[in-house]
Amino acid sequence: MFKKFGQAAGALAVGTVLLLAGAPARATADDGGAQIYNDTWCEDYGVFQLCSTVRSVYQVTTTNGGTTSYVGNGEYVTTATYDDGSVYSVGATFHSYSLWKKGEDQIARYNNVQTFSNPYQTCTFTTTYTYANGEIRGFEGASTTCL
Repeated sequence: MFKKFGQAAGALAVGTVLLLAGAPARATADDGGAQIYNDTWCEDYGVFQLCSTVRSVYQVTTTNGGTTSYVGNGEYVTTATYDDGSVYSVGATFHSYSLWKKGEDQIARYNNVQTFSNPYQTCTFTTTYTYANGEIRGFEGASTTCL
């Protein structure tokens, strides 16, 4: 059991890193228009199959006065399914917003909910913070729940 958990954790970590590294490069927004990104892919590793799904929407809007806003919403899920039917997964949903004025970051708000599950439990981690004028101004908190 622990060997399987270690394999799944490693595979999920690699899948998640690849997923996050690839998503922003593919999901860019033109000024004033939303860019939608939706992709799923799977790899077979013999004793388990690893599948990842990414869905996101990004929008960039710039005013004549030089203020630019960036809004992003999305989710990802990476799942390892073993031949015996056991499933291990990691996923997250996020919402981000930032406002730039004349090339300088004015404010950013980020909310992230991550979920990790295996046949024994599911844990959810939530974080929310606000960044303004060069520092974190509001950390609304982090919470963890495992069932």
